Amino acid sequence: MISRSTPAGARRRRRTRSRTLRILKMLPSAALRDLERQVGTAHLHARPADLAAYAFDAFGASGERRLPDAVVLPATTAEVSGVVQICARHGLPIVPRGAGSGYAAGAVARHGGVIVNLCRMNRILELDPQRGRLRAEAGVVTAAIHRRAAGAGLDYPPDPGAASTSTIGGNVACNAAGPHAFRYGTTADFLVGATVVLGDGRIARLGEGGEASPLLTGLEAAFGAVAEIALEGIVPAALEFLDRSAVDAVARTGILAAPPGMALVLVELEGEEAAVRAETAAAGTALSTAGAARVDRAASPADAARFWEIRKAVSAAVATVMVGKINEDVVVPRDRIGELVARTERIGTRHQVPVVNFGHLGDGNLHVTFLVDPRRPGERERGDAAASDLFETVLGMGGSLSGEHGVGTTKLAYAERQLGAEGMGLMRRLKRRYDPAGLLNPGIKLPEPAP
Repeated sequence: MISRSTPAGARRRRRTRSRTLRILKMLPSAALRDLERQVGTAHLHARPADLAAYAFDAFGASGERRLPDAVVLPATTAEVSGVVQICARHGLPIVPRGAGSGYAAGAVARHGGVIVNLCRMNRILELDPQRGRLRAEAGVVTAAIHRRAAGAGLDYPPDPGAASTSTIGGNVACNAAGPHAFRYGTTADFLVGATVVLGDGRIARLGEGGEASPLLTGLEAAFGAVAEIALEGIVPAALEFLDRSAVDAVARTGILAAPPGMALVLVELEGEEAAVRAETAAAGTALSTAGAARVDRAASPADAARFWEIRKAVSAAVATVMVGKINEDVVVPRDRIGELVARTERIGTRHQVPVVNFGHLGDGNLHVTFLVDPRRPGERERGDAAASDLFETVLGMGGSLSGEHGVGTTKLAYAERQLGAEGMGLMRRLKRRYDPAGLLNPGIKLPEPAP
């Protein structure tokens, strides 16, 4: 027994050692030593077992995996600057990462290199209620921003569905929106300044308190009801849509009392009490006229919270329907979102993949989710083909590839189609200006130019 198991154990050890050496050889030992001195041994990961958790972001539900060469976890802006300087000196690609909750594979090391995980930079540094200003590090979870603002009697409106897990740095990077974008705008509308680390490690301060840099800051019945509400001159604080498949997914969990078998429109109104009463009545009439099966009104804050819990549960509930999902967040003109929903159903049927739709009617941002099981031969490919059809459809409707998830790597093939050669050229010139060595997240967001 010993003679049989020992060689096998040795083979396992040799295989493990071989894999470890292969990873370490990709990153110069001098670079590893420099990074270790910068962030400390406990905050540098280079073993394959430790790197595996960083091989994907939320897009990993589709089966995508890319292993980095190392992961560092700096705790301060100065440490981030030092890490970037080291990577620039050794010619190593750099991939910034927050919570990894993005759906566009934008926080994945497509070309290897170093992932800079900002989760340790999770402090709210200052809150000035008089000026309505909050200063936070990039790794602060969005929900913590909401809680801190509310505790001071203020409100921070951008509320993406992943607010309990996403970080404010990721929100800024992707211009996250959420249900209340219709009335209050997106993250970019609330960003007054930023401290950034450039491609050579220099620290720059933009916007408030820094240099000005405007280039860097700065079903059918349901949709008929939305049009009616707009004609009444009502501007809801939030306007959300969940199709039947999304509501059914929530209902199947048994956790929340969602109304199965029907689509759901959420309309949130706010303002002076008399005005809200009048707008509530008008919105209810518009919904009923458009053919709503029923109209429920929240009689208390607890009732309102119950409705919103259904919306917030969608993403997790859909994940229980199938092993994997390809979640896209496209945008079309508001008056065409009903048409897009119908087209996504046909796309799903054509490629034999179930589809779930939900999103923000206020800004025409639809979250189209194709459900796949990447373990089954050909299913991931069908999901990718469905996503490609979706992008073609959206561009043909005069829409945008992304509302808040970003381009990442999943939409690179279509970025120039949307922006045009001149627009893409401008973005490449901006990148060369602030990242002359091309080390910051290479191959992400901007297609690599042809030789």
